[in-house]
Amino acid sequence: MKIRCAVVAVAVLFVGMSSQAADDVPMKRGEKYVSKVPLAAMKFENVSAWNGNASYSADIDAASGGVRVNGSDQWLAAGFPTTTVLTVRKIRNDRGTGRFEVELSGDGYGTAAETFRFTNVAEAARVWPDLFVPAANASDIKAFRDAAFAALAKSTFTGPLANIPADKQIAILATAQDAKVVSIKPEMYKEKAYLGVNLGSDGYVYNTIQVKQPQRIAKALSRTVFPALKQINKTLGKCPDSMAGVKFSILTSYKNFVSEGDAGDDVIQMYVPCQSMAQFADADITSQALVNASVVIVNDNRVDVTLSE
Repeated sequence: MKIRCAVVAVAVLFVGMSSQAADDVPMKRGEKYVSKVPLAAMKFENVSAWNGNASYSADIDAASGGVRVNGSDQWLAAGFPTTTVLTVRKIRNDRGTGRFEVELSGDGYGTAAETFRFTNVAEAARVWPDLFVPAANASDIKAFRDAAFAALAKSTFTGPLANIPADKQIAILATAQDAKVVSIKPEMYKEKAYLGVNLGSDGYVYNTIQVKQPQRIAKALSRTVFPALKQINKTLGKCPDSMAGVKFSILTSYKNFVSEGDAGDDVIQMYVPCQSMAQFADADITSQALVNASVVIVNDNRVDVTLSE
């Protein structure tokens, strides 16, 4: 009886996949791909309480000359291209919407689960090559990444930042991705152009009993901002005259570990002049001198930072 039920369950899984045979499905469970869709173009769903992995989703629809991802046809330039190898885990029809779904995830801890929803199997088969590259095809993966970086550079280095040479734009994006930067975008501050570098969270939750805000800021700058700054400076080199500097953003979290209260986040923004960044990277000035020459804003308030605190 158990075997018969299992067979029925498998049959139900493929009901509604149109009248096409299962062989027409463009992917198979266990196959490995690299997704062309950056996580920034996908919708965040949740974080698994079981393994801590995040889940993302994307509705895929036909567009003139291509596809739309969550309603956008500019999805390729939404964020950094990934090189994470994903394995097809589930293939199914959603009973509620009737859309054809494919779920993929990486093999390592902390890799996201990504679900793609198509109108039907036929549509998935048509657009699948626009969205995925077989993991074994190194040349196609390189071609996709080159195209993705070119699209991202075009949308990122605009206005005064367009004066940065094209080859250096691509190199900056690649360096930023290696430095675990979340995103890069042009920023204006006091009518001056900055390259905005979002570093996301520093990955710590500080105990407010032991670590006060000035200490949290100092730790976030020293642990995360300064190393990223050196990497970006090495690739950027001399700033164009139209660019004032680089803005680094980072978030730190805190709570009272005893009462479980007093929880929140500090949003830190640091506007670093080009000259000071280069001097610090070349060890011509100290980290404190770098901070003093920069504008540091925490939760929309400008602050002085003493790194020795």
